[in-house]
Amino acid sequence: MYARIVIDGGGTKTSAIMVDENNSQLAIAQGGPANINKFGKNLEEGAERIWEIIKDLIDKLCQDSKKDASSIERICFGLAGMGIGESEQKKAFTRILDKEKLLSKS
Repeated sequence: MYARIVIDGGGTKTSAIMVDENNSQLAIAQGGPANINKFGKNLEEGAERIWEIIKDLIDKLCQDSKKDASSIERICFGLAGMGIGESEQKKAFTRILDKEKLLSKS
């Protein structure tokens, strides 16, 4: 049985939900802001801080649902402040995901 996670990161808080293959809710969690522009002009540092918030949420979702991280099939992100198209903000966050080996190659 696999799980999917949806992350909704805003300027004041970040919400996350984990669902199973039938889209039934397994767990929900909330954390701090995930708008990269709230963390100053250093986009790499902002992207790292957002990733830390998201990792904490993923850990909480796994703990609350009693699922191992290996059961996560997909994570979808909606993050405020990333801009449209190939923005510098989006590129900074994508580099973090690439470093963590979380980017889909399909």
